Amino acid sequence: MVWSMFGFHGDYDEWLEWLAPHEPISQYRRNPTGEKNSDAHLGRPAMSRQVVFVTADGKLDFGPVAEDLLCGIP
Repeated sequence: MVWSMFGFHGDYDEWLEWLAPHEPISQYRRNPTGEKNSDAHLGRPAMSRQVVFVTADGKLDFGPVAEDLLCGIP
């Protein structure tokens, strides 16, 4: 499997813009207070450093992409 980090970042950027579009800023209730970055606050949890691991039968259960990223580390 060929994995493109550039393609992944582009997909992630598009998804974040879909999830919390910057414009129009009037769509966010927080912005009338003078803030203009509510979209960034909404997108931040999606970019956090938290990691969730799935287990099955007492062992880590990685999907095929995670296995590729982790170089097959069990």
